[in-house]
Formats: sequence, structure tokens, C-alpha cells
Amino acid sequence: MTDQYRLTDQQAPADRPATRPVASLGHRMLRLVLWAVMIPAAGFNAVQSFAGQNVWSLAAGIVATACLVGLIVSYVLGRRR
Repeated sequence: MTDQYRLTDQQAPADRPATRPVASLGHRMLRLVLWAVMIPAAGFNAVQSFAGQNVWSLAAGIVATACLVGLIVSYVLGRRR
């Protein structure tokens, strides 16, 4: 008697493909640029906030937040493909 609830390597869900689609070069470069801008902007934001420079901290915070939103949107859209 076989166990009908046992998952094996041969079984794949019928509603999604067995392999994950690969992101295009443009999407990978966009994510790379967003990460490369967000990390220094977040660091600059922290330093300027600690130093009491509110205008520069605000500008860096806006840039870092925009990059984070872009990364989240890129991730969500990539999962739908």
C-alpha cells in the first residue's frame, strides 16, 4: 500500500512550472544599481542624522526609501512571472 500523502521528487505541482524563470539582464542590473545606491544612502543617512544635519539626512533617507521601494516592486513583479 502506498502513502498517498507522501511527497517525492517525481511529483511536481501541476499549477506551476518545475523551474523558476530567470530574470532578464535589465532586471538584474536594475536591482544591482538599486542595491548599490541604497546601501551608501542608508549609511550616509545614519551618519548625517547622528551629526545633526537634518537636510542631508532627509535627502539621503528619501533616496534610500525610494531604492527600497524599487527593490520591493522588482521582487514582487519577478515573483509573478
